[in-house]
Amino acid sequence: MFRRLFVHATLCAGLILAAPAGADGLLDKIKQGTAKVGESADKVANKVGETINSTIDLATEDGTPAELREEIDIMSADTLERAFSENSDIQTL
Repeated sequence: MFRRLFVHATLCAGLILAAPAGADGLLDKIKQGTAKVGESADKVANKVGETINSTIDLATEDGTPAELREEIDIMSADTLERAFSENSDIQTL
């Protein structure tokens, strides 16, 4: 453990002493990288929120369970029909 701490401290000291002029550039790169990570996290959070809202909307749609089942069956039939028309090998499955 002490050896690991010593190595980290030595590396940090070396970076500080070896590149005082480049420190601003390094700090800028770190800031840019952090901003990109933040942007990506925001995008993921927005997509998750959209998915949750979409699921809630689907679950709370007006209609009886029988009507919803009929709608799902129609969508399934349409999807299969399209798949079969695009690739006849699928029918053998």
